[in-house]
Amino acid sequence: MAGRKVEVLEGELGQLKTDFEEKISDFQNQFSSIHEKMDGRFAALEDLMKKMIDDKQKPASSETIGGHGRGGNSNPSGGRENPEVEVLEGDDGMPPLEPLSREELSRGYERREAEYGGRREEFYRRGAGFERIQRRGADFEGERADFNRRGADFERIQRRGADFEGRREEIHRRGADFEGIQRRGDDFEGDVLKSVDDLRKKLLFVGKKHAALCAQSISKREAEERLSEGLKKLEEIFKLEKNAVDNLLYVAKVLRAMPVVDLKIPTLCLVGAPNVGKSSLVRILSTGKPEVCNYPFTTRGILMGHIAVNYEHFQVTDTPGLLRRHDDDRNNLEKLTLAVLEHLPTAILYVHDLTGECGISPADQFVIYKDIKGRFGDHLWLDVVSKTDLMQEPPIDGILNDDDDDDDDDDDDVIRYKEFGPDDAIWVSVKTEAGISELKCRVKDLLTSQMARIRSGNCNHSEFES
Repeated sequence: MAGRKVEVLEGELGQLKTDFEEKISDFQNQFSSIHEKMDGRFAALEDLMKKMIDDKQKPASSETIGGHGRGGNSNPSGGRENPEVEVLEGDDGMPPLEPLSREELSRGYERREAEYGGRREEFYRRGAGFERIQRRGADFEGERADFNRRGADFERIQRRGADFEGRREEIHRRGADFEGIQRRGDDFEGDVLKSVDDLRKKLLFVGKKHAALCAQSISKREAEERLSEGLKKLEEIFKLEKNAVDNLLYVAKVLRAMPVVDLKIPTLCLVGAPNVGKSSLVRILSTGKPEVCNYPFTTRGILMGHIAVNYEHFQVTDTPGLLRRHDDDRNNLEKLTLAVLEHLPTAILYVHDLTGECGISPADQFVIYKDIKGRFGDHLWLDVVSKTDLMQEPPIDGILNDDDDDDDDDDDDVIRYKEFGPDDAIWVSVKTEAGISELKCRVKDLLTSQMARIRSGNCNHSEFES
């Protein structure tokens, strides 16, 4: 719409410029024609005046023939009362030409000069108008250039938005795939238990049947034969359905690998959007070794680690990432994270990624952060900005960067969050180890404070207190 308006304005301005140039050209041609005519008339008048002066200076005898004026006219003045004006006869038999007086010539000249001055003022006025139009055209060109620049910036923002939408759709798709895997896992566990139970029932039925046959035997040899036959039958059944036992052993192995949380020990819970660097920090802060990959939802459950501080042990949990959406729309991974915060005596270490490399924009991270902070603000809290090796130096407080073209639509809190992160946040880099020492000290103080709260009975979880 804006581009169409610009094209219409350009067309109107070009037409106006063309019309004005044509009018100026016509006026210049008219002015040149009038000027040439005036020069010719003034030259004719000048010749006529010179001729009149020459005639006056000649002797009277040479001017009259037989007492009459030239041409046989007895009244040289031609009936005029002004004796200074002579009547001249035109050449080639033309009627006599009556010259103008000096006063009439002067008045005519002044009138022509006034007309010329008026036209000259009109010409200057139109020239000033044309210059004004030219200035407006230059201003318009500047505005159009600015509009084109803003359009290019907007297209770049749109491309970034499209890339972000693609990443978000990929995250949602991976989350949906994982939910499907979880559902299949739940179904698998149910099927395993049912298969094992069916196998147990079959073995029990066959065993009782052959035990009864053995009891009915009339000799020892017959009883041994029926016993051997029963054992072979049980072995055949077990071989046919041994997958049920193998699956049960696999489920037991998975269950043994699941974290065990001690509710009497303070827990440091790392929370944030997907792929912001939580697992990397868990590896540095504790004995936990979660998988670290550069894609969202690498953490697919609660992973535990431990920290020893002054001969006391504390727990560290790595939780799945949270997305910007309502609780009703969250997947099971996100619900697991919220359940940990609600039911465990946790101190929160909230991780932020202001580079946008995680696939979640800083603006969306800010919304998620404010939501979690509002719901669990009674927890002990520590904010960490990760991946600072991919960023510039932390900005000086109160000074914002000028190169953020996407901040026009954000409020002041979001703009400040993009530049500085949360207040009192620790800026760290796992790659360069910047800020890691300070983070470890702050984490130890946080967990010590959490232990004091638990011992004093001021824990913020009703489930834990009960």
